[in-house]
Amino acid sequence: MRREKPTMGSSRVDPLRDQRRNANFRDVDFYLDTNVYRHVVETGNPSVTELLKKSRARIRVAAVTVLELIEDIATCKNQNKFSERKKAVELARWLGGKKILPADGEFVLRKIFHPGKSLSSQSSIQAKRWLDAVVRYWSVAQLGQPVRHSAWHVFFDFRDVASRLNKMRIEYVEMLDRYKNAIIKNAGLSSVSLHGGSLTGPYREVVNRYFKTEDWKATYVTIHARAVGASRPLPSDLLLLWRRLQTPCEFSTTILRQSICDGYRYDKNANDALDESHLRYLCDDSLVFVTDDAKLRSKISDESRKRVISSADFISVLRET
Repeated sequence: MRREKPTMGSSRVDPLRDQRRNANFRDVDFYLDTNVYRHVVETGNPSVTELLKKSRARIRVAAVTVLELIEDIATCKNQNKFSERKKAVELARWLGGKKILPADGEFVLRKIFHPGKSLSSQSSIQAKRWLDAVVRYWSVAQLGQPVRHSAWHVFFDFRDVASRLNKMRIEYVEMLDRYKNAIIKNAGLSSVSLHGGSLTGPYREVVNRYFKTEDWKATYVTIHARAVGASRPLPSDLLLLWRRLQTPCEFSTTILRQSICDGYRYDKNANDALDESHLRYLCDDSLVFVTDDAKLRSKISDESRKRVISSADFISVLRET
């Protein structure tokens, strides 16, 4: 049976939702980057671990983080590193394994393009099963071997996770290609050579000016909607929807500016896709992203960085609230 795409109407968009920010972080939940789980495990600070346990109700785990944590284990070369990375998986599973956020594209689709839909999903269930299965590995020698998960009578295979991550990266590159082609056309750069070199001053200014226009915001939202499987948004909704997607848009804008102006090869930088995936969850204004990735934070605005905080700031917030 053909599944109908969700429709979008102005009456279903909340014009004030993007303005609801809690400066004290009292009414928000936090989802943690992979590097934060690693940091907690590596430092082994008992007071931090205890604080996280007390704040467990406010911590969520994103499906993309589950994939990254499992990939960390799959690439281990020695037992010590394996044990350390497994502890990071166990920590994530204990803190938020019962309330996993769906895959980022699905989350965006349901949260802003089709509001009102339940966020319980097959991708959340799959991520939970993977978390439950991977903690059954106890040595690096087992890596690459499918393990039977008796609770669901299925096999877990690291290759499934690798395949899913590779698919995400390919889809992100394809989406950036669509953005780039639209920018070149809309900014009037079709006749300019962009084969890996740097643009001269006047052309760079044309690109920078275009990124500040409402046309770019509308283009970003329209292509993003298509990428997550939504219908084309109404023109009257585009700016409001962009505000919900502002942070991932800023990140991708930085990548695209570097690509068009300086020849940056986003197709050769696999982590860009996962970074943007993490930022998509911020379309929900009740969530705050915790990461120690300084490069990621440098690619977004000061305004967006208010909801993309470091692990040190995160710990301070938990102690204060």
